[in-house]
Amino acid sequence: MMMKYCKFPSTFILSIVFFITVQAQPKNKIDSLLRVLKTATEDSSKANTLNSLGKESYLTGNYDQARKYSSDALQLCEKTNYEKGKIPAYLNTGLAYFLQGNYPEALKNYLTALPIAKKINDKRGIANCYNNMGLVFTYQGNYAEALKKHLTALKIYREIGETKGLINSYNNMGIIYEEQAHYPEALRSYFAALKISEQAGDKKATADAYYNIGNVNSIQNNLHD
Repeated sequence: MMMKYCKFPSTFILSIVFFITVQAQPKNKIDSLLRVLKTATEDSSKANTLNSLGKESYLTGNYDQARKYSSDALQLCEKTNYEKGKIPAYLNTGLAYFLQGNYPEALKNYLTALPIAKKINDKRGIANCYNNMGLVFTYQGNYAEALKKHLTALKIYREIGETKGLINSYNNMGIIYEEQAHYPEALRSYFAALKISEQAGDKKATADAYYNIGNVNSIQNNLHD
């Protein structure tokens, strides 16, 4: 997701989409999906279950298992001509690589998912691809390209009314500006995320936005001391 080391900002707290929230998920959620998988038939619902398992696996840090479930989902999607199911499979695979720091492989998967999403006009999938590509470019230090991807994602999230996507996009852009010491632009982005978070009643996102704003203000105060 240039090759400069970039801190893992607190705001990359992903939806995959899509800023990135990596946190432990209850094991019983995976167990429940595995029970569903045992009786699933070879159709789109099984592919969706495999994709859900892929997501839960990378969220719990089991990246190899995440890629295995995603690979199984892709095979089934090919077999059943389920194009929509391929998109989360490639995104989950990409995120597993991203979280391990393998940015070229992450980007390759996002670039594979994007034309599929465009072909079937899956706007949320398209936006998620651009968002995740933006994360890759941010971590590689290619801020111009990262910003371009996040602006594209932002536009689509706005078109489809994807509140969480809007919050993530603004936060991710704020991170880019903050990394470049463009603090006024960073604050504008974080305040935009804050406004949407408060309107949506999303307390977690609101707290993240306040943290980011406070962090930028602290940096600016230190610069003037």
